[in-house]
Amino acid sequence: MTPCARASGCRRARGRIDESRQCPPPGAVGDPAGKSFTGEPLTDGHGHGTHCAGSIAQWTGNGIHAAGLAKDATILPIKVLSNGGSGYVDWIAGGIDYATQHGADVISMSLGSSQESKVISAAIDRAIAKGVLVTKAAATDMAA
Repeated sequence: MTPCARASGCRRARGRIDESRQCPPPGAVGDPAGKSFTGEPLTDGHGHGTHCAGSIAQWTGNGIHAAGLAKDATILPIKVLSNGGSGYVDWIAGGIDYATQHGADVISMSLGSSQESKVISAAIDRAIAKGVLVTKAAATDMAA
């Protein structure tokens, strides 16, 4: 299973989430490199994507007394929001398409908007048509 965490989130490296918030170099652990759509490095400026990735794939026995829900999952880091927490519809839709094209089984988004986006809705529809489970966080204002 290959969930895609929100804005970034780092791949599991040697059995634990990379706590430096800097993702390993492309191909470092044999999985897809991920991508930033923001023009910024593929890092997590807020820590939220890394937190979500840990909730998904953190290993047990990691020395920090926490475990993810799917410890054998692979995280494909995709950054669609800037370090300031904002982004463009095209970035989000691009991230959904990138995840779909790179074999994601699950796309988990933790972002919101007060307006519906036909561009994002179309990207979600394309992902679902390929059998991808697309989720978003509860209590966000995302209309799409």
